[in-house]
Amino acid sequence: MLEERKRKSLRLREMDEMETKEEREKRMMLEEEKRMKKPIPDEVRKILKDHIKMVEELREMDEMKTKEEREKRMMLEEEKRMKKPILDEMRNILKDYIKMVQERRIKSSEFPEDDKKMLEKRKIKSFEFLEDDKKMLEERKRKSLRLREMDEMETKEEREKRMMLEEEKRMLEEENRKKSGERSSTSLVKAFDKMIEEKEKRKKIKEEMKKMKSKSFSKKPPNS
Repeated sequence: MLEERKRKSLRLREMDEMETKEEREKRMMLEEEKRMKKPIPDEVRKILKDHIKMVEELREMDEMKTKEEREKRMMLEEEKRMKKPILDEMRNILKDYIKMVQERRIKSSEFPEDDKKMLEKRKIKSFEFLEDDKKMLEERKRKSLRLREMDEMETKEEREKRMMLEEEKRMLEEENRKKSGERSSTSLVKAFDKMIEEKEKRKKIKEEMKKMKSKSFSKKPPNS
């Protein structure tokens, strides 16, 4: 329903822009003839032309509060201009025309209000989305910080373990040198070297996996 009203509003706006004053007068006369199902007399046509001009000029004025006051004022102005009372037939035509213009004016003023409401709704929605994005970013920051802390802790633990192993290795080397000389010491050193090498390899694999994880996390698009 809103889409239909918007289309009508747009069509009326385009018609207003395209139509010149003369075209508008001509169209209104034809509409009146169609409504009455007979040609408008020349005298009435002239009155209508003058009134179309007058209504166009006073369209934006809101001096008169009610519809009746506006009609009365227009009738009095016409009587004053012609210096004689308006015939009943003419009066009815003018009343119908004034009603038509007012209805059109009411319609054209309603649509911008609807547009305004729709825009307000869109603004509220976009603000809500922004708030969701902010919350999501905060959550991602917290996760990132937690991961960094975990990495730092792991590194610290690994460093401590490595230092302990190196100390054990050094102590064993000293002990082996004392007990069985260089030959037996070399085999133990090789065993510890191999063990440390394996540990380093596992550490590198872990780091690579973390990097891959962080890359895939950063590439993941945020949920809307």
